[in-house]
Amino acid sequence: MRAISISMYEKPYKRKNKTKTKEKKRYAKNWLTYEEYKKLISLRGKNVKLIHKLLIRFTWSGALRINEALQAKPEYLIEENNRFYYIIPEQKTDKRNWEKQPIDQDIYNDLMDYIELRKIRFQDYIFTGYKGTPFDRTTIYLALNRYAKMAGINKRIGNHTLRRSRALFLLNYAKRNIFFVKEFLRHKNIQTTLKYLKIDKSELYDQMLEAEKKAESENNYGL
Repeated sequence: MRAISISMYEKPYKRKNKTKTKEKKRYAKNWLTYEEYKKLISLRGKNVKLIHKLLIRFTWSGALRINEALQAKPEYLIEENNRFYYIIPEQKTDKRNWEKQPIDQDIYNDLMDYIELRKIRFQDYIFTGYKGTPFDRTTIYLALNRYAKMAGINKRIGNHTLRRSRALFLLNYAKRNIFFVKEFLRHKNIQTTLKYLKIDKSELYDQMLEAEKKAESENNYGL
């Protein structure tokens, strides 16, 4: 059989390898209002687990990433001068350099009560299932959406929703400025916080003018 020659001007057909592209992480776009958050943690009944509610409150209180919250152990909860903190574990740094994130006293006390009730050892994980293994992200995602539905919240929420919603609460409800929110979220750059909360520069400009007008009216010396 005669061989078929390939001209120097012709390139043999090569099937392109279809490389699997990693999907970009997509956070749930819906955020919770403070009223919706209160509905979520006020749920009662046999289908509502105490450990899930504690995790929701803990994550919200410290504006934590879900993986940070799931690593919680009793040894990471501390009290200093009647202030309460969660020491966020960082595997790549020395323990002495781990970040100290404020949490409210109520969730601190409730977590300590739960730790005592369940006899959780000092270096064991707090948020675990029946077999003692830490919850995974999927379990928490499904639980959050199930509880949202039970609370009548018609939104698709994700593990990151609590962190973002807490930031918006501090900005809009508690009237903290954007720089306070940046520090609370532990962002290195203010631009990250602006994008994170979808705050436009024009909105910042309007707020700046409003603040200046208010300052002038309050300090009018009749000049």
